[in-house]
Amino acid sequence: MHKVIAKLALSSEPGWGSAYRDGSVVEAYQQSLFWLVCKGLAHDVMDLNMSSYFGIDVISYRFPFTTLKELLDLSQVPYFIEDEQVRWVLSHNVSPIFYTQWKCQVALSLNSNNIDCCA
Repeated sequence: MHKVIAKLALSSEPGWGSAYRDGSVVEAYQQSLFWLVCKGLAHDVMDLNMSSYFGIDVISYRFPFTTLKELLDLSQVPYFIEDEQVRWVLSHNVSPIFYTQWKCQVALSLNSNNIDCCA
Protein backbone atom coordinates (compact mmCIF):
# COMPACT_ATOMS: atom_id res chain seq x y z
CA MET A 1 0.00 0.00 0.00
CA HIS A 2 2.91 2.35 0.71
CA LYS A 3 3.95 2.12 -2.95
CA VAL A 4 0.44 3.06 -4.13
CA ILE A 5 0.34 6.10 -1.83
CA ALA A 6 3.74 7.26 -3.10
CA LYS A 7 2.67 6.85 -6.75
CA LEU A 8 -0.54 8.81 -6.18
CA ALA A 9 1.27 11.59 -4.32
CA LEU A 10 3.96 11.97 -6.99
CA SER A 11 1.36 11.80 -9.79
CA SER A 12 -0.39 14.81 -8.27
CA GLU A 13 2.68 16.87 -7.34
CA PRO A 14 2.39 20.46 -8.65
CA GLY A 15 4.85 21.25 -11.42
CA TRP A 16 5.77 17.62 -12.10
CA GLY A 17 4.39 14.66 -13.99
CA SER A 18 5.28 11.05 -13.38
CA ALA A 19 4.72 7.60 -14.81
CA TYR A 20 5.92 4.25 -13.56
CA ARG A 21 7.90 1.79 -15.68
CA ASP A 22 7.25 -1.92 -15.94
CA GLY A 23 9.51 -3.18 -18.70
CA SER A 24 8.50 -1.61 -22.01
CA VAL A 25 5.24 -0.26 -20.54
CA VAL A 26 4.53 2.73 -18.30
CA GLU A 27 1.54 3.44 -16.11
CA ALA A 28 0.33 6.98 -15.45
CA TYR A 29 -2.12 8.03 -12.76
CA GLN A 30 -4.49 10.86 -11.92
CA GLN A 31 -3.28 14.40 -12.76
CA SER A 32 -0.18 13.20 -14.60
CA LEU A 33 -2.40 11.10 -16.86
CA PHE A 34 -4.79 14.01 -17.40
CA TRP A 35 -1.88 16.27 -18.38
CA LEU A 36 -0.68 13.68 -20.91
CA VAL A 37 -4.19 13.38 -22.35
CA CYS A 38 -4.35 17.18 -22.70
CA LYS A 39 -1.00 17.05 -24.54
CA GLY A 40 -2.42 14.56 -27.03
CA LEU A 41 -1.91 11.07 -25.59
CA ALA A 42 -4.09 8.90 -27.81
CA HIS A 43 -6.23 6.48 -25.85
CA ASP A 44 -9.59 4.79 -25.76
CA VAL A 45 -11.58 5.69 -22.65
CA MET A 46 -12.47 2.03 -22.21
CA ASP A 47 -8.74 1.23 -21.87
CA LEU A 48 -8.50 3.43 -18.77
CA ASN A 49 -8.62 1.67 -15.44
CA MET A 50 -10.51 2.94 -12.41
CA SER A 51 -9.89 1.45 -8.99
CA SER A 52 -10.42 2.56 -5.42
CA TYR A 53 -7.70 3.00 -2.80
CA PHE A 54 -8.52 4.25 0.68
CA GLY A 55 -11.88 5.54 -0.57
CA ILE A 56 -10.28 7.50 -3.43
CA ASP A 57 -11.13 6.63 -7.01
CA VAL A 58 -7.95 6.39 -9.04
CA ILE A 59 -7.70 6.52 -12.84
CA SER A 60 -4.69 4.89 -14.47
CA TYR A 61 -3.58 3.92 -17.95
CA ARG A 62 -0.88 1.53 -19.17
CA PHE A 63 0.78 2.29 -22.51
CA PRO A 64 4.12 1.79 -24.28
CA PHE A 65 7.14 3.59 -22.85
CA THR A 66 8.10 4.70 -26.37
CA THR A 67 4.75 6.51 -26.68
CA LEU A 68 5.52 8.54 -23.56
CA LYS A 69 9.02 9.43 -24.78
CA GLU A 70 7.71 10.45 -28.21
CA LEU A 71 4.98 12.64 -26.71
CA LEU A 72 7.38 14.38 -24.31
CA ASP A 73 9.99 14.87 -27.06
CA LEU A 74 7.36 16.22 -29.47
CA SER A 75 6.11 18.63 -26.78
CA GLN A 76 9.73 19.60 -25.97
CA VAL A 77 9.19 18.74 -22.31
CA PRO A 78 12.30 17.94 -20.24
CA TYR A 79 12.10 14.52 -18.58
CA PHE A 80 14.18 12.25 -16.39
CA ILE A 81 14.27 8.46 -16.71
CA GLU A 82 14.98 6.29 -13.69
CA ASP A 83 14.77 2.51 -13.29
CA GLU A 84 11.14 2.45 -12.19
CA GLN A 85 9.93 5.96 -12.94
CA VAL A 86 9.83 8.71 -15.55
CA ARG A 87 9.37 12.29 -14.33
CA TRP A 88 8.87 15.42 -16.37
CA VAL A 89 8.48 19.14 -15.79
CA LEU A 90 4.95 20.38 -16.46
CA SER A 91 4.70 23.36 -18.78
CA HIS A 92 1.66 24.37 -16.74
CA ASN A 93 0.00 23.01 -13.63
CA VAL A 94 -3.11 20.88 -13.96
CA SER A 95 -6.34 22.82 -13.44
CA PRO A 96 -8.25 21.19 -10.56
CA ILE A 97 -11.55 22.18 -12.18
CA PHE A 98 -10.78 20.67 -15.60
CA TYR A 99 -9.21 17.60 -13.98
CA THR A 100 -12.35 17.00 -11.88
CA GLN A 101 -14.57 17.38 -14.94
CA TRP A 102 -12.42 14.91 -16.88
CA LYS A 103 -12.40 12.43 -14.00
CA CYS A 104 -16.20 12.54 -13.82
CA GLN A 105 -16.51 12.06 -17.59
CA VAL A 106 -14.22 9.03 -17.40
CA ALA A 107 -16.22 7.61 -14.50
CA LEU A 108 -19.48 8.04 -16.40
CA SER A 109 -17.98 6.48 -19.53
CA LEU A 110 -16.85 3.47 -17.53
CA ASN A 111 -20.33 3.20 -15.98
CA SER A 112 -18.88 3.77 -12.55
CA ASN A 113 -21.38 4.96 -9.97
CA ASN A 114 -18.96 5.42 -7.09
CA ILE A 115 -17.77 8.97 -7.80
CA ASP A 116 -19.61 11.98 -6.46
CA CYS A 117 -19.15 14.51 -9.28
CA CYS A 118 -20.62 17.26 -7.12
CA ALA A 119 -17.89 16.95 -4.47
